[in-house]
Amino acid sequence: MLARALDNGETEIWDLISGSQLYRLGQQGRLPDFDVAFSLDEKLIATGNAAGSATIWSLENGENLLTLSGHHGQVNRIAFSPDSRLLATASGDGTVKLWDVISGQEQATLYGHSNEILALAISPDGSLLASGSFDRTIKIWDLNASIDSGQGQEILTLAGHTARIEDISFSPDGKRLATASPDGTVKVWDIHSPSDTEGKVFANGPGATQEGLVTIDLSPDGTRLLTTNADFTPRVWDTRSGEQLLTLNGHTDVVERAAFSPDGNYI
Repeated sequence: MLARALDNGETEIWDLISGSQLYRLGQQGRLPDFDVAFSLDEKLIATGNAAGSATIWSLENGENLLTLSGHHGQVNRIAFSPDSRLLATASGDGTVKLWDVISGQEQATLYGHSNEILALAISPDGSLLASGSFDRTIKIWDLNASIDSGQGQEILTLAGHTARIEDISFSPDGKRLATASPDGTVKVWDIHSPSDTEGKVFANGPGATQEGLVTIDLSPDGTRLLTTNADFTPRVWDTRSGEQLLTLNGHTDVVERAAFSPDGNYI
């Protein structure tokens, strides 16, 4: 399935095998959704919108199951936990909220960033959450401890980028974190090594600007890093050596998002 968020406030769900549209979620005239995410058990989809709320929908019938309200700014990013029982929402109000997807109850609010949060990721084992902000920092949170206490339990703050953090991705083993910024770099951090205060830096090519959109994705085996920037040209890097492996030429405008296929063979 493919989810497509439209500017008119609706989100479409498509069956990619048949090519047919399954559902049209939301309604025309409302503020648009900024992010969509499928649960890993393929039963739910969540949308986060400019009005500051998130909605959980059933993929079986397109029914609106829950509306999660509480942020005081737009919801920029959302992410399901690997067991599909938790939804994280990152907002322009500078907080991340954790929600129980069955009851809709707020489990915790993570405070710590001094500005809008633009990037969000949950580790593959569901133990950690990473958030990236307009304040140029990345914070790593203990998810279980945050839920138990009802408030954010911060483990680590990563600083080194000189512009906002626009995208974050965990490696498949959860030991490394890749972060992207319009400062023209992507950094890969060893989050289990306190001495790794700078991260491995990948120059992300010319054309990096404060307006340029920067995105990243790690290959399923964690050996390759895919980056995009404002110069129209996605690049693929070796995460161990830092060597640039591929330059993907052909687009004639900014590439706004790029991702590996689940088998890692296609981009």
